Amino acid sequence: MDDKQAIQMMQRSIETIKSLRRANAELAPKAEAWDAIRQVLNLLPQQSQGMEPDLVWMLEKEIAEIRANDVGDKVAAD
Repeated sequence: MDDKQAIQMMQRSIETIKSLRRANAELAPKAEAWDAIRQVLNLLPQQSQGMEPDLVWMLEKEIAEIRANDVGDKVAAD
């Protein structure tokens, strides 16, 4: 790549960055408004999702069952 191509690439990069900065500046107020709306909506009562089983409890139960089966298998083998 010669100097002329490098300069052209850098100028295109500069224009792209400036364009993205302008777009970000235009979108920032919308993003702030969206965040405010989301915060207000989270304050409203929501429908209950119900209780889900505790994953830790389920895993510990499964481990205990596997260990119990292993102990039972060893006792039966002896």
